Amino acid sequence: MKKYIVPILFLVIVISSSCQNKDDFEAANPLLESLTQNAMKGTLSGSDYVWEWAYPSEHLSMHIDVYCNGSKLASQDTRDNSFTLSDITANSEYVFVFKLYDGTNFSKGLVIHYKPKN
Repeated sequence: MKKYIVPILFLVIVISSSCQNKDDFEAANPLLESLTQNAMKGTLSGSDYVWEWAYPSEHLSMHIDVYCNGSKLASQDTRDNSFTLSDITANSEYVFVFKLYDGTNFSKGLVIHYKPKN
């Protein structure tokens, strides 16, 4: 009987620790408002694609991730009001993810898809 006490206690501990409130794990709302698609302006200039925007506050910077055909192509932080991706190629799908950053917190990402025409 004594040899069954340790496994039974272990099971009781595992079962009791697995009964947790799901509200403990829900994410808090972001502290920064994300940009809207209307705030972003993208233009093709030769083989470069240029994004421009206005910051809602002067104390923010922008984190940009760029994916091409599903693979991460670039990642950059900037305090400028523009970002240029050089050498855009036709028949490739680009996904841009823009997040505002205040030095501690990120906003939700604004995801924009772009596929150049031939």
